[in-house]
Amino acid sequence: MQTIALPEPLAEARQLIDSGKYRILSLDIFDTTVWRTFPTPSDLFYALGQKLLNKGTFYSSASAASFVTERVEAERQSREQWGQNGEVTLAEIYRCFPRGYLRQGTIDDMIAEELALERQSTFADVEIVALIDYASAHRLQIAFVSDTYFEQQHLQSILPRTAAYLIASSFFRRPKVQGLHTELLNRAKVRAGAVLHIGDNYDADVTGPSKLGVKTLWRPRFPQPLEAAVRAELPATRTERAAYFGSVAGDAGLNAVRAQAVTLQSNWEDPLRSWGALFLGPVIAGFGKWVGERCHAEGITAALCLMREGKILKRVLDGGGTGLRADEFYTSRFALIKASIFSGEIAEFGRYLARPNPTQVQELLGPLRIECSEIGLNPDDQISASNAHRVADRIANTPAARKKAVEASAAARHNFLVYLKAKFPDLPQRVAVVDLGYSGTIQNCLQEIFDHEGIACRTHGLYFVTGGGIRKLQAKGTSAEGFLAENGQPLAIAHSFMRSPELIEQCLMCSLGSTVGYSEAGVPELGVQHLPELQLTEIERVQTGLMSFTDLFTQSATLRAADTALLRPFLENILVRALTMPVPAELKSFGHWVHDENFGSSRTRGLIDTDLDPQYLHHASVHQLASLANNVSYWIFGAARNHHPVVGEAVRSVFLRKTEPEAFQCPEEQRILYFFWNDGEAHRADATYQLSSRRTAWNRFTLEVRQANLLEVGFSFGAPGDVIQVSGIVLRLQRPGRPVEIIRQPLSDLKTFGLESLHGSQTAYLVKETAGVVSAVDSIRDFTGTVQIDLLFAHMPTGELCLS
Repeated sequence: MQTIALPEPLAEARQLIDSGKYRILSLDIFDTTVWRTFPTPSDLFYALGQKLLNKGTFYSSASAASFVTERVEAERQSREQWGQNGEVTLAEIYRCFPRGYLRQGTIDDMIAEELALERQSTFADVEIVALIDYASAHRLQIAFVSDTYFEQQHLQSILPRTAAYLIASSFFRRPKVQGLHTELLNRAKVRAGAVLHIGDNYDADVTGPSKLGVKTLWRPRFPQPLEAAVRAELPATRTERAAYFGSVAGDAGLNAVRAQAVTLQSNWEDPLRSWGALFLGPVIAGFGKWVGERCHAEGITAALCLMREGKILKRVLDGGGTGLRADEFYTSRFALIKASIFSGEIAEFGRYLARPNPTQVQELLGPLRIECSEIGLNPDDQISASNAHRVADRIANTPAARKKAVEASAAARHNFLVYLKAKFPDLPQRVAVVDLGYSGTIQNCLQEIFDHEGIACRTHGLYFVTGGGIRKLQAKGTSAEGFLAENGQPLAIAHSFMRSPELIEQCLMCSLGSTVGYSEAGVPELGVQHLPELQLTEIERVQTGLMSFTDLFTQSATLRAADTALLRPFLENILVRALTMPVPAELKSFGHWVHDENFGSSRTRGLIDTDLDPQYLHHASVHQLASLANNVSYWIFGAARNHHPVVGEAVRSVFLRKTEPEAFQCPEEQRILYFFWNDGEAHRADATYQLSSRRTAWNRFTLEVRQANLLEVGFSFGAPGDVIQVSGIVLRLQRPGRPVEIIRQPLSDLKTFGLESLHGSQTAYLVKETAGVVSAVDSIRDFTGTVQIDLLFAHMPTGELCLS
């Protein structure tokens, strides 16, 4: 019999029903007809154990986790007693439960509590209910066929419709994979070809019934490439898992609604829509629900959804029934900081000039109408974090330049206020600023403008995440709250999300450039959209999946009734897993995406690219990779896992502080590395190095040189008997106002001392006395700037000398 395996089988089921070939619609019960507000059946046991513990059923030394252990073991023993098929009833399971675990009460009391909690925790799949009604209208009989330890009376109490046949494995003592549908065929007196069965478990609901000739449609929970990702969100140990399921509300059906959203065929067949439905949808829907709750509590009726993410955030708020007036608010850090230079103080210019990466002077001074020559700079000079304050000082202390900047800012501010007036003719006394976060820079500028212009409006920040920097805003008396992380806590979510927010930011992006300013008529002026067309199309697919979930989220009675405080731990886990432990399907989907720096810049870089050569990734320690700054690698977790899954897991573990960095280092003692250079005089610096678990090392030295001659640089490292493989020496010369000059010293040109070349190799050496490598450089006269030197090497076990 042919099996049709469709992710969205319900449309196919209607077609088969219309064909007139079938007399019975057979349905699996759990995770098909009804769902639980717990991700797995055993997760319900944690809530049950906590409930029984609170009632005094167990001794106070017991725990929800230990109860789950005993409940699971009782079921295992019971099935073992029944032999090959192992199909048992709930009462038979509890007969194996240890009586000495109970302080008071009886086994019957525990059975009653479990059944009551099961009834409380199940809810019907509305699409299956509609299919049942459709089949009944076409004169098909309905049958429920389930592998379960529950008896018919309980099953009837949780099913949404009464069936002609209710076939439970516990009653007939055999599961579906071993022919349970035979019992249905015998009782209904129909041939197998007249039965259509739908279920989520491939072996039980497809393989078993198909052997009998039953037509089957498979409705699995999650796409196979992402199934491992879903499983990884919650801890595996019972002690840790108990912390998530102590409440009888479970996860309020969050996991079930995720499964329903991704099962839609258009989502299932598209990995990007699947990702939006399974991972991004839940956290953004939860954020939207929280924004609605907070605005209601604070009496706020209007929300400014900051563009460019504001377009999708407004859709979420509008669809969530929050009752808010949610507006797409066109602004950006660049536009509002430019409009917030009130008096020309150094701090105001410093805030404007600060950029995550070096930026050309002209690119930053042009919008302030300042000529570079006015402050003694060249157009192609670079402004970086290290010199931004000095440039700000020059502007503030050059009266003509300062006056131009203040006037340019006043004009920008006037145009912004024209936009604001058109948007809000009657601006409320309080408005919510809704954004991903993180330090409230835009809200701070907005409030400063309101205060400066005498506008009686207070902003209230409602952010996805806030870091420690938000306290600067709060110190001024401006209110700001964070949803999944607030003021940098909890560490796991704040630390990981604020380290690599770019994936989420890109997924929420709209196909518009960033706001760079406003016309005199108050029309937002948008910059060039720098994302590739393919990526924009893929972002739209992610957002389509996201909205599939948010629509079901809004329709779910259990999720509507749940407080976001209940959902928050589950949403945190979804997000932290997605950011820090991407599976191969996610790396394939997002590995080619780029992130646009924004902030008035046209710079882009790949999400999993780094400003390091591949050899650096190989030689760096796990701690070094976990410590890379955002301006070196956006999504370091994706980059590390793409390099090697083991390295990726190690970086995640160290970054989230689950493991000490030393766990991924070579157990040998630290070594001393001497770095020296000659600028006419000899200089030396000492550093210790610890080999990674791969026995590799990457050491970096940085020199600030002022009008000196750079003649040579060198290293001395290792100990007699060490076998060392030198993989590269790279010098980066950064002169003010000039591009970085990279010198890769050819290993064949190295002057070596204290080393013996192995087998004629140009890179592998045996240390004889004092190990050393000198990299001769052309004499660089009157050099001023930064010299960065990287040494990449590996210590090889002495038994492995075949290095040529």
